[in-house]
Amino acid sequence: MNTSLKKHEVPIKETICSDYLQTKAECDLIVPDAKPDVSKILQVSGKAVITQKSVQQDKAYVQGVIHLTVIYLPEGCGIKSIFTKLDFSTVIDAKGADPSGHIWAEANLEEIDYSIVNSRKINIKCAVGIDTKISRKCKAAIPVGLEEDCCLRAKYSPLKLSSSSPEEEQFFRFRERVEISSGKPSICEVLKIDAKPGFIDIKCHDDNVNISGDLDLRVIYTAEDGAICTLEETLPFNETLEGISLPEGNIEGTLCVCDIAFDVGETMGDDGRLLNIDLLICATLKTNDTVEMEAISDAFSEEAPVCLSKNSYEIECLMDKSVTQIAHKETVSIPDYLPPIHRICDCSGEARVTGISLEDGKVNIEGEILSNIIYESTSEETPISGMSHICSFSQSILMPGAKEDSICEAKIELDSIGYNINSDRSYELRFIPVLTTMILANKRLETIDEICEDKDCEPISFSPAVIYYADEGESVWDIAKHFFVSPETILSNNHIDGETLHRGQRICIFK
Repeated sequence: MNTSLKKHEVPIKETICSDYLQTKAECDLIVPDAKPDVSKILQVSGKAVITQKSVQQDKAYVQGVIHLTVIYLPEGCGIKSIFTKLDFSTVIDAKGADPSGHIWAEANLEEIDYSIVNSRKINIKCAVGIDTKISRKCKAAIPVGLEEDCCLRAKYSPLKLSSSSPEEEQFFRFRERVEISSGKPSICEVLKIDAKPGFIDIKCHDDNVNISGDLDLRVIYTAEDGAICTLEETLPFNETLEGISLPEGNIEGTLCVCDIAFDVGETMGDDGRLLNIDLLICATLKTNDTVEMEAISDAFSEEAPVCLSKNSYEIECLMDKSVTQIAHKETVSIPDYLPPIHRICDCSGEARVTGISLEDGKVNIEGEILSNIIYESTSEETPISGMSHICSFSQSILMPGAKEDSICEAKIELDSIGYNINSDRSYELRFIPVLTTMILANKRLETIDEICEDKDCEPISFSPAVIYYADEGESVWDIAKHFFVSPETILSNNHIDGETLHRGQRICIFK
């Protein structure tokens, strides 16, 4: 006897493993021939991005590149910069993974150390933190009903399945010609360029996804007279990504600039009045969905023993999520060995989470914000200088889904950074970091795949009438299944209103 089950297929992402590791990368940067000798380094900043990743048997491979910007003072006067790239790669142990798996990976540049070897060589060492998660896409067949003429007794339980689809990635190019406004001087040399894309809207159409958003562009450059200037623009974009099919649910996405190229052109005969930018952007999209249904969790026959074969899935469920904006400010003093401050030319920062602890209903997060400034001083000997500062912060977030043994992921992004100059020896920094905190749980989902006659089990006979005393935690269903009678019969004969029984409760069973 095989019983046909009515099943509802739900797309899920089965988690294989997740890991965090740190890898090192180092290079000797040779100053290009067109650049003057290095006298003093003001700032080395960068960003790590993943360029390739793959899953093999019990292994995963991640490759990436660090985009570095070195701003320095040459011999003599002025300020210069060098743009370079540094590759990194790592191998991740991923037991149970195979080539059919999907890998999500995110890289963060956690440390930069540098030293001047000589006037034409700079040694740079970087530490990159890599978060990875390996999963496989599959469908869970949830039994939701029996065939019409079936003689089985089925137990239905509410099932709330919360899961996210594997991430879909696609690259696209963003090209724009930015004209320098009439109130600003022409570009002589670009010192630093930052581009931050953000979503406004995401829409799915069959196998296409249309995304729209804004790109915040910030450029630090020198004018012909050596003055340090800033160009800030917000540029809209609209792109159709073809060949991406996302399951139904709430769409989430991230955008990352993987590469950036630029050149300074001219407009209307004026040199340095046009900045041409060419960006390679990676869009990562996924859906989160919650499916609720009444599913068959158990079954038995009043006529003969049956065997239930089951499928098991390991899924990661989102239990709680919080997006918290933090306002933080701190007064920073200029060290005695640096010249007094007159005007801040560039202020930038990066935020990172350094620690997470959980309590029931609460998440405690510690973090750091690394800020860098380049400034004009009042010293004739050192007219331009720079410094770095680390601000520490802590934040407690109330999250009902948090438990001491929960899995917690916290990401931080610096939404804005500002400053005020208090005196020639101090300034105030103002940060607004945004924390995205998620409480996750790895759950084992078991579903009934097939119900068939248990041929290895001998038929069990019972007396026409039995007096039974319930054990702790036993339900009416448990007793009905044990004695091969319907739950309705037990409820009727014993005048019981619900499933719950207490220890030692007397139950009369009549066949």
